[in-house]
Amino acid sequence: MGYVSTAERIGIKKGKQEGLHNNIIDILEIKFGKDGLSLKNSIISIEDIKKLQKIRHNLKEVQTLSEAKKYLEGLNC
Repeated sequence: MGYVSTAERIGIKKGKQEGLHNNIIDILEIKFGKDGLSLKNSIISIEDIKKLQKIRHNLKEVQTLSEAKKYLEGLNC
């Protein structure tokens, strides 16, 4: 890959964030139905890509919506 400008880097980062946000929101909706969408604003407020990747991975283990809320609260979301 050639030179990537600052604007391109920002665009790439925003694209990754948006993709992760959508993945996590989809997981919450699939697991918990419409109630899972109650965490949407908390998820969208997170910008750290590594944190979003960790959330996406760890949501597989969460069994209830209250567990998901507690997990996110533990991450200071």
